[in-house]
Amino acid sequence: MRKAREFAQLNMFDGDMVFEEMIPPAHWARAFRSSFANLLPKDFFDGMYHERLGRPANDPVILTAALALQEYLHLSDRELERRVRYNLEIKFALGLPAFHKGFDHSVFDAHRNRMRKHGKDKEIFALVLKHMVDSGLVKATETMFVDATHIEPAIAIVSPVALTRRAISNVVRALDKSEQVSHQELQDIGLGDYLQHITRQEKAGRFDEGKLSEVKRAEVLQEVYTQATTLLEFVEGAGIGDAAEEIAVLRTVLSQSLKKTEGGVETLKRHESQDRIVSVADPEARYGRKSKLKTFNGYKAHIAVTKQGVITATTVSPGNVADGNELPAISEQLTENELKPEIVATDSAYGWGENQEFAKTNGFELYAKPTNFKPLPEGFTYDPDKETIVCPNGVHGKPGKEVNNKTHYSFLVENCRGCERFSTCRGKNQRKRIEISRFYALNEAAHNRCSTEEYKAVMKDRYVVERAFYGIAVASGMRRLRRWGKRNVEYTLNLISAITNILCHLRRARAEVLPRMV
Repeated sequence: MRKAREFAQLNMFDGDMVFEEMIPPAHWARAFRSSFANLLPKDFFDGMYHERLGRPANDPVILTAALALQEYLHLSDRELERRVRYNLEIKFALGLPAFHKGFDHSVFDAHRNRMRKHGKDKEIFALVLKHMVDSGLVKATETMFVDATHIEPAIAIVSPVALTRRAISNVVRALDKSEQVSHQELQDIGLGDYLQHITRQEKAGRFDEGKLSEVKRAEVLQEVYTQATTLLEFVEGAGIGDAAEEIAVLRTVLSQSLKKTEGGVETLKRHESQDRIVSVADPEARYGRKSKLKTFNGYKAHIAVTKQGVITATTVSPGNVADGNELPAISEQLTENELKPEIVATDSAYGWGENQEFAKTNGFELYAKPTNFKPLPEGFTYDPDKETIVCPNGVHGKPGKEVNNKTHYSFLVENCRGCERFSTCRGKNQRKRIEISRFYALNEAAHNRCSTEEYKAVMKDRYVVERAFYGIAVASGMRRLRRWGKRNVEYTLNLISAITNILCHLRRARAEVLPRMV
């Protein structure tokens, strides 16, 4: 018998022959192909796929690289399927031969779900960042720039009535799916129409409430309120637990959207309900505000960036969470990645006294203008050790009780009589009270730091975080995310940040940059 060949004969469609002439040595695809695969350890995907059961899986490294390119280029699953099948640059970057037929779009969705479930997007970001540190592109103690931007998922923002109806519809469908409640029981409590497809769409609020008359609108409000309260009483009495999540959302939506008054049922406005749910499809999203005129519904993406544009930390919060609340999470992630910056530069949204204290405790300086800081009047001094304020003439203020980390110091009239500054210092009502925060000394130090040349020099480089946000939110299309849910936002942010860091490293190696439109 003829002996088997030790090597396969090359043909005209072999990848090495086709791509060697087409892909230049400095092309981004060539550098990406070698760098991304080498970052992932051999056991990286252990636990995601069964070793023996099922059909042989596609190479998870190739699928992960494809998903990273998908987020960076803002492609849908079907667009990614077409790029992988017909685009030779993408084929070479993924390590596929020229005649490879590609993957079905459902393969990408299945692999993405596995990655989200096992937190592999966070691990990929950490591995890429470690590679940046090991290669010397990121120094452990260099200055970090921190900021946040808003992310709006693909959710519909509806009126309070429509939102309540959709919450009712979700509960009814969950009860029907669990088969714990019969159709007749739902008919008996007046919710049988929610099981009908066409009527369910109408109940979901697909009509213009602004066209209703006042009488009709009052009837609709009363009907929806009665249906919601009846459904909640029914599930509580029946002890149903299978639809616990949907029931909790309905209970929250009802309390935040509608209220019973003597004149009937009224809708609640945004400022009348705290932590308001804006969508039943995405109950984690919240109403946020960038300024007095600019509002959004969704999440906030927080990142830390080096001067070279390397992203070193990522977190996601609901839209109603203040920017400064995420500073501890950012600092914790930097520590986990073995980064200990000496300076963290931010805007005034992070300049709270709590954050100033947190920075001092954790060994770094927070370069941020202190929020709502008012220096003492001229000539007055504050002694934090003795907890007293002394005026220029030596009169001590009497401290009151501390409320919300603030103490009011009062200067008694009898101690100030005869002073040449009595009329100008005390004012018309002859009262003199000074409010001092528990963090006054830290805020004062931060206020004085803002006038130094070192502070001004550091702040000149804050544009790098805005440039990073342009690449993440605008160029990569994350500002209007196709998917919803906080976990999806985290997944997208981590993958875009990881591939951004990889391409930043490739640019330093003088490789061509991956264009947004390949």
